[in-house]
Amino acid sequence: MIKMLSAATTEIDFPDDATAEILEALDLKNGLLKNSVGIISCHCDYVENGTVEAICESLPFDVIGYSTAACATGDVCGQESLTIAVLTSDDAIFNTEMSEPITASTVEKSVCEAYKKAVGKCSENPKVALAFLPFLLDISGAVMMEELSKTAGSVPIVGTAACGNKLDNSVSYVIKNGAVTRDSAAFIMIEGNVSPKFFFTSISDSNIHDVKGKITESEGCFLKKVNGVPFIDFVESCGISSEAVRAAPASLPLVIDRLDGAQPTTAGIYGVTPDGYAHCGCYVPMGAMLSFGRQDYNGILHTAETTVKRALRAAAMKADKGGAILIFSCISRFFMLGANFDDEIKKVIELVGYRVPYQFSYSGGEICPTYDEEGIMFNRFHNFSCTACVL
Repeated sequence: MIKMLSAATTEIDFPDDATAEILEALDLKNGLLKNSVGIISCHCDYVENGTVEAICESLPFDVIGYSTAACATGDVCGQESLTIAVLTSDDAIFNTEMSEPITASTVEKSVCEAYKKAVGKCSENPKVALAFLPFLLDISGAVMMEELSKTAGSVPIVGTAACGNKLDNSVSYVIKNGAVTRDSAAFIMIEGNVSPKFFFTSISDSNIHDVKGKITESEGCFLKKVNGVPFIDFVESCGISSEAVRAAPASLPLVIDRLDGAQPTTAGIYGVTPDGYAHCGCYVPMGAMLSFGRQDYNGILHTAETTVKRALRAAAMKADKGGAILIFSCISRFFMLGANFDDEIKKVIELVGYRVPYQFSYSGGEICPTYDEEGIMFNRFHNFSCTACVL
């Protein structure tokens, strides 16, 4: 059984005051069980002004963390917030690890070796791996996730890629015990008495284009041809302006059905090449079916509500009295809400409140398993999605 202790602060200017506020709210003396780990989510300023380091140094267990555009726990939320979720248990064990810096030539070595080291600290195969990836402008999180999936095998992986509060995500951080990096991944392996459940929702059904095409040529994250023609030509054939897609590629979600029986996932477009190929935020396998989605205000709130309600039902069905929910929502949803940027967070608070301890954060790429009808699991990297893990 896992319990979550959570705390938050909006004291972004004075590290000592923020640390004192967090420690008082956590009440570790009365709430901590035998084994514990902390997860910090925060605005980049908390990293840069030393607050994160001060909090980590004050805690008697490992702390993993990441920067985000906005976060929430309990009834505290906002862009200039720091939240910490402490997972604590008498019969689950937490092991952590941080990778060496990741480059295009060392993705497999850096990411997978760190994962293996974390697993090597476990006495049994972990029930779930929590992964916190860096947001690198030249390496997609999907590439890191592809390597992790091969290494993890049947172990479900859930987590996020770090992000910041800038549209280009040019500044973001991953944290372990106060040490800060912009190019390493961090992991938490959970073994013992835990039965995690996973949920995600991407695009409302009403916002998915009826026209579908078959991916006939692709390479990794590059979507080259659909129905035998360059991607951008297929876009035009669907009545979508290719010029608009080239100008703002991230505004067109791709809905990809791998035809493996699992729920379709959504990919973003980073850019379109002169040849008309799309550089995507997720892997795009040949033979999969492709359609287009649309994100709007109502769709974002609806998909967040769908994911959170499913997670709450799963938490309510737990036989023990513990439980915690980790919720990650795509940074694109945050920016698409514009002036109403905090409405998704407010919806989550309205739904969860204090019913179940939770931590909500925006994500530079959501990591969440999906299953086919026979229960076979696939670890996947998502875009445009709201995901949840019930522990």
